Amino acid sequence: MVKSKNDLNSCILLDKIHYEEIIGYKKYRHHLVTDPIADQWYIWKYIKTMRYCEYHINNDGIIHTLKKIWYLHKLRKLSRITGFQIPPNTIGAGLTIWHWGPIIINPKARLGEQCTINPMVIIGHKHPGEGAPQLGKNVFVGGGAKIIGDIVIGDDVIIAPNAVVVNNIPSGKVVAGIPGRIIKDNTIG
Repeated sequence: MVKSKNDLNSCILLDKIHYEEIIGYKKYRHHLVTDPIADQWYIWKYIKTMRYCEYHINNDGIIHTLKKIWYLHKLRKLSRITGFQIPPNTIGAGLTIWHWGPIIINPKARLGEQCTINPMVIIGHKHPGEGAPQLGKNVFVGGGAKIIGDIVIGDDVIIAPNAVVVNNIPSGKVVAGIPGRIIKDNTIG
């Protein structure tokens, strides 16, 4: 949870590892000569805006309230561009999203640090009022995967593309299929 300026800065540094921040005139040149699939600028802008939003949501005061409103507005605008619906305070530092496309995460869901999410992913509950998935650290979620229900996914788990996960998964496993089944151990050694 991003509570202090130090938390915000360290979180942004971990998130920024996979994104090149383009500034100045290079930004405009980059937009003119890259195709939409290769353009990571909006993805990075979404993640960075989400982190600033988290910082201002988690702090009190009139300035934080005003900035929270501003960053929530900006986040909604970027959500329409990218297709991401990721509520603030749901994902740990080091988030990686490689491509644009719909990503829907329930506000009650929690994802650990160093998670990678691909497009067309849904992480949510089965029924209104029910709990949402809790994912550990270093989880890879393949494109089109659905993680549904009040379940726990351990650390270092790989969820294959188009898998539908409805049961708890222990750490260090590879999950695939509909419904998701453990197909392999992901641990080395």
